[in-house]
Amino acid sequence: MFVPRSSSIRFVLLLTLFAVTPTPAPAQSSLGQYLHISDIHFNPFYDGSLFDQLNAQPVENWAGILDRSQPPGISPKGQDSNYALIKSSLDDAFRRSPAPDFLLVAGDFLAHHWQSNYDQVAKKSHLADPQAYRVFTSKVIQFLAGEFHRRYPATPVLPALGNNDSDCGDYAITPQGPFLKMFAVAWAPLLGPDADRDAFQAMFSQGGYFSLKLPRAKDHRLIVLNTIFFSAKYANTCGTNNQTPAVDELGWLATALEQARAANETVWLLMHIPPGIDSFATLKSVQAKEPVVLWQPEWTSRFLQLVERYQGTIQATFGGHMHKDDFRVIRRDGKPVLFSKLAPAISPIFGNNPGYHIGQYDRQTGAIANYQTYCLTNLTADGKPTAPAAGSWVLEYDFRETYGFPALNSHSIAQLADGLKTNATVQRNYIKFYSVSAAPEPSPQTIDIFRCGILSVTPAEFEACYHGEAEPHRSPPVPDKRAVKSVAPR
Repeated sequence: MFVPRSSSIRFVLLLTLFAVTPTPAPAQSSLGQYLHISDIHFNPFYDGSLFDQLNAQPVENWAGILDRSQPPGISPKGQDSNYALIKSSLDDAFRRSPAPDFLLVAGDFLAHHWQSNYDQVAKKSHLADPQAYRVFTSKVIQFLAGEFHRRYPATPVLPALGNNDSDCGDYAITPQGPFLKMFAVAWAPLLGPDADRDAFQAMFSQGGYFSLKLPRAKDHRLIVLNTIFFSAKYANTCGTNNQTPAVDELGWLATALEQARAANETVWLLMHIPPGIDSFATLKSVQAKEPVVLWQPEWTSRFLQLVERYQGTIQATFGGHMHKDDFRVIRRDGKPVLFSKLAPAISPIFGNNPGYHIGQYDRQTGAIANYQTYCLTNLTADGKPTAPAAGSWVLEYDFRETYGFPALNSHSIAQLADGLKTNATVQRNYIKFYSVSAAPEPSPQTIDIFRCGILSVTPAEFEACYHGEAEPHRSPPVPDKRAVKSVAPR
């Protein structure tokens, strides 16, 4: 890893501080390493008595304040991430991968119920004093950016927005709004030395999406989407009626993909909410035979048209949102054409153990060779924090070793999903690792819901998979006009 001279002393000190055996760098010179992290959900309100100090102090002083949080320790299951968990997660990632090519951060930086949590500790509510509320929210984003940058000063940290990343409310990102402009300014310094920061700020400020060449990857591009605009739950609450953010973004995406193809570039997509079926919510509603979709059907249809048009250009997608370690694959005419790797959450609010991925990929082709999941064990589920020394980060599993596939791609994920029906070992591993070695959500009795969730993008595909029917053929795909079922947000 290239480290500027001004950063070399800090880098050596950090390596000394976090002295453990890092994840081995790939042996072949063409292979690079990346980190995939999602759903941090930082909760600065964990100790509400510190709010006034945080509000009054610059973000450079926040770590020392947050270190005094009571009760001490790492936030337990059922709660979002306090600072102790954020610090533990990023420290462990740095220990194992101090020099990745880049970090993919798949959104949801802010804790759930952001506005109501703020109102409980602030002197005036976010409605009574919106300016103070926005200033504090801005400081939180700056603080998180600083936590990444302190550990990875020369490594691109590439973010997507989640549904909680808004000052307007959940699933309510405002196009061209102040939150987008603020986030763009805070994150521009983390994009790496070769990034066009001015172009990033201009583009991100419009809709929270952007495109750049991946560092150290030959002829390879990352397109970061704001898929909150596509969500079945999105509402432009603080915007205007004449705004069309989903249409605008899909038009921009079509242009970006066409330019990439013309330049002979391959593309990865980074997003928060993937297209397809919410397996967790569908598990609770399958009795009514209503699979729960993650995107509005019209936006799913238009996205599938782009996937079909640019099959030779788009290689993979990366996401989060589900808080669990999962996969998705898009099939056209029965053949897998695109897969998505969903990272588990750092936040343990939904009962999972905190986890993240370290992946290996071919810098020449963009193909993904493998990944490992690391997770934090021993978190309590009784509402009491875990002492940092008691929380142990461990290698949970290696994709190749666990599932036996030579690479991570759409074909291997489709085969993995098929194996959930017929292979007891594959089923057992998936059930264990889905919740990051916490209490399992899938079971042998419900595994078909999760299997079909991996293999299906539309409700019609899910129902055909679940009931053992032939896959419906749609070329080109058409909008599914059925009603969209809403569930409690992730």
